[in-house]
Amino acid sequence: MGKRMLCIFSVWKVKSLQHQLLSSVKKRKLAPNLYTEDDDPDEAGPRDANSYLDRLFTLCLACAMAGTMAVPAAPAAMEEASLGADSTLFVAVPVDVVMMYWFRAKRTAALVTATHRLSWLQARDQEERTEWVARFRDSQKTLGQVIKEVYVARDPHWIPVSSSTSVGSSSQLQAPPPPPKVESLFQILGTIAGKKVAARMKDGKQLCGEFQRGKCNKKDCTSGAHLCGVVIRHERVCGGQHTPAQCKNKVKPRHNIDEIASGPPSLCQHFHDPSEWDPYWVGGELRFPSQEEAQVTAPLAFFIAVSASWWAARRGLAVVRIHRLPPVEITGRREPRGAIRSVAMAPLAISLGLRPGAALTRCADFVAAELWHDLGELAGLTLLSDTAMEAIGQAVPVPFQQEAVILRFRKLWFQGFRFPMVEDLLNQAPFDTFCRWLAPRSDEWEGPLVPVAPQRQQRFRQRTADGLQIGASTHRAALPPLSPFGLQLLPTELHPVLDPDLLFAAEVNAKRRGALRPMRQRAVGALKELKRRWGPVGARLRARQPQALRRATQQRDLGFEALIILASWGDVTYAHGLVKGLPAVGFAPPYGVSLSRPGRLDQVLLEQSLADAAQGFCSEPLSQAGVQRLLKGGQSATSADSNKPVLCSPLRPARHLRATISYMSEADFAAARAEDSWQTGGEDWPNAYRHSPMSSEESRACVVCFWHDEWQQPAFQVYAGLLFGLPLAVTSFNRYSRLVEALGRRLVLTMVSLYFDDATVGDWASSKGSGQWAFGQLNALLGTPFAESKRQPMSHRGDFLGLSHDMSRALSDGVVHFWPRDRSSRQALRHPYNFFEQGVYGKVGAGSLWAIKERQYEAATQITPDILGNFRYIRAIIRAKPQRQLPVVPLPCDRFVCASDAAEEPDTGGTGGFLVVWFSGAHQTRQGFVADIHPWWYSVWQSAEVHIAQLEVSMVAYALLGLPDRFRNRRGIWFLDNVASLMALVKGRSSSRDLENFAHMVHMLLLGLNTQMWFEYIPSKSNWADAISRLGRDDPWHVSQSFSTSVIRFPRVVWGLPPSALLTLASFL
Repeated sequence: MGKRMLCIFSVWKVKSLQHQLLSSVKKRKLAPNLYTEDDDPDEAGPRDANSYLDRLFTLCLACAMAGTMAVPAAPAAMEEASLGADSTLFVAVPVDVVMMYWFRAKRTAALVTATHRLSWLQARDQEERTEWVARFRDSQKTLGQVIKEVYVARDPHWIPVSSSTSVGSSSQLQAPPPPPKVESLFQILGTIAGKKVAARMKDGKQLCGEFQRGKCNKKDCTSGAHLCGVVIRHERVCGGQHTPAQCKNKVKPRHNIDEIASGPPSLCQHFHDPSEWDPYWVGGELRFPSQEEAQVTAPLAFFIAVSASWWAARRGLAVVRIHRLPPVEITGRREPRGAIRSVAMAPLAISLGLRPGAALTRCADFVAAELWHDLGELAGLTLLSDTAMEAIGQAVPVPFQQEAVILRFRKLWFQGFRFPMVEDLLNQAPFDTFCRWLAPRSDEWEGPLVPVAPQRQQRFRQRTADGLQIGASTHRAALPPLSPFGLQLLPTELHPVLDPDLLFAAEVNAKRRGALRPMRQRAVGALKELKRRWGPVGARLRARQPQALRRATQQRDLGFEALIILASWGDVTYAHGLVKGLPAVGFAPPYGVSLSRPGRLDQVLLEQSLADAAQGFCSEPLSQAGVQRLLKGGQSATSADSNKPVLCSPLRPARHLRATISYMSEADFAAARAEDSWQTGGEDWPNAYRHSPMSSEESRACVVCFWHDEWQQPAFQVYAGLLFGLPLAVTSFNRYSRLVEALGRRLVLTMVSLYFDDATVGDWASSKGSGQWAFGQLNALLGTPFAESKRQPMSHRGDFLGLSHDMSRALSDGVVHFWPRDRSSRQALRHPYNFFEQGVYGKVGAGSLWAIKERQYEAATQITPDILGNFRYIRAIIRAKPQRQLPVVPLPCDRFVCASDAAEEPDTGGTGGFLVVWFSGAHQTRQGFVADIHPWWYSVWQSAEVHIAQLEVSMVAYALLGLPDRFRNRRGIWFLDNVASLMALVKGRSSSRDLENFAHMVHMLLLGLNTQMWFEYIPSKSNWADAISRLGRDDPWHVSQSFSTSVIRFPRVVWGLPPSALLTLASFL
């Protein structure tokens, strides 16, 4: 089990302890002093289905006995004793799991006829256990978990398929008659070159005997055909154009395998005429229908390939590639009884002398595509070509064909519907611009062009690119401690991982800066024309909607949205969800049950409920009996999905500008900085969730109950639209948010990002707001216009997700400033996950709310000293206003790399030191510092057995307070080998009071010195500051590496300063 060497053991070789005690064995000599023991063949039991099940039972018990060990990191024993607990979480191979498999085998085998029971059971069992081996070896799951998964996945394969008609049916279908035996005309010539050679083939074709002996070379030989007559098998000859002496074909033995014999019955259910098997002559050649029917079809070839792969896996010759067959279904043409009469009417009419009227025959697919009526416009005109006579005309690829678009819509409810012509619009800008941009980049430019969910490393880089460290890597993934960091960027300075369509819009905004407005106007015009042509399709789809969903989506153009989705967007089921309702993915949180009594907001609730009903978002207020009749007593369906909301940061406006500048040359950027500026704006959808319909089956989870102020009893409303605030509405609504975001970038060339219903737009000032206008026009055409009251016009300042950003000096200074907006600063005092921490420089505001966060889980109401300390900390930050800064262009600066360490001994106390390398261009300066750890530290720190974490983190404070001039305006990396101190610096807070105070001090000093640090883990054995932290000046290593040696001290007066004083001190250092 531990080595994962599970194999497919033969059931017939399974032996129990009783068999070993009672059976006799015979020794067989293999070599001198080498014997083997075999069972007595006279005592061998019968090989039938019951014996196979008995041995399989023993094998299952053996697996359970071998897997009795506990699963690592198993849940508590209390959960194991609970009803319905999953036994595979506690034991490697639970006995109930293997017995579940054995009982299913015994139960289903009893339904198979006795003649085929053993072969059927053996084939199913070998397939199942082959899958066990494949999954167990290729994963880290226990064998019990693998058996349970395969049990569920392959359960349909254990359903026996009956090969005969059920007894008592109304009609018995006759099996097709066997093909009549045709007399063979095969004749043997003799043996030539040791091979049996035929003189005549079985269909009567004569072969030249002299050619077989290599003596006839006539082209028109009258003695017979010049074909090789070597007999391969069953009167079949080679048939090659060489002599038997040159033939290399050999007689291959054939044998059947059990996997093919255990396949489903393949007898057809048609009526056959016995005469259809008779041979017939065609062009002087005798045709055999039996030979034509024996041709291998695609399903038969696939079944043989799968069976052969199972056989190879059972023999240990290969790994199973195809684990299961598709379900067997009856196929063929099924004609209703009334069709026979309709088909016979035309011949009957002709026999009576009736003739059909004159009709125009549409003889080509192109004509059938509704273009026939437009051909009259070309009568008498001359078609011109822009290709020279001597040149070869090049084909123009058509990404979106009219026939393909019609085919995708016709699968639903468009029988007999005449589609409008849209191929000319879909194959020009702006609909194919994004695809043509992807093609030269060697990216995927066909199929569903959707954003790809980033991996964990990509998400880490994407959030780090916002200029803020969010974590530290493990020792394997950490940055190498000896790299020349003076030549490399910090992880916070790297470009983020962005969607391809955002990069596309950035390149267009960078290279077409002065021509964006007319391009967007033409794009909006093409969208309006497409909406006008495709209008009848939307009307047809709306007619198929349920009445409740039709009212909820009365503003949306279903046909236009469905057509846009088909243009390279992978979520093709979203259009069907708009017609029949979107799924409620996730869950609805449990709500408390309250007494039915009036409240002070009953009138407000009634007015809002009636307003929602008037807009079509929900039903009219219903009584309890009415809602039961409407829902028919059913419950809501449950569903699950791995889709998660998009990772969108409030710093996205700066990313827009940063991505645009990355595609500009130095000359273009200098011109833009001199004559242009970057602006930002915002949009918001009103009632965004409620315009997204929910399927009627799952809307039962969205029944709103309130006290009706006029009825004086509880009232109910069933919502047809998604309800804001419920987890089950997030995923379905986010599908539309991601779609609109991509369409804004691809079609109207706008730098836009959405976080659910909030949108931020970036654009050049020279475009005069055309980006925001075009994006608004796009949403209006889709039927989801933005709210006028919440619109932020294009300006140098704006708000997005709780942060205000300033773009006024972004091009000149290369930095965008962020700060929490005014109405969010008040909410920061009570919301545990707020925008206050994200809008403050570095991690200055990260640890300012810990006492307030803990208070929301307590019942106390008094103000504690910790809460007062948090208030003072927040007040100091708000007064200083340390704005978050995110650079949009590479800013030159000097760099450094540093490593620190500390030690603590019972006799000598604490020691510490650090080594730092200063980079100034190509010049390096190396310095080493020994920290003076004064005993007074232990009087201000909390009591503990050791204070190694405090000593480790204090080295950073020692360096910043002792060398402020060196660290000012620099960027670098700091290596530590203590995880607790490292995470306190990375997060800006800690559960230890001492570590949190040091973290606050370090980040405030970094703010005052305008220094950026990346804190990284280094293993203790690789820490190049380990020796100086223990030996101090006596360390020989740092001296040999050209490091100077100095003593550095901590000013005691700094410890315990209030936050406002510490910020003031940091600004004057």
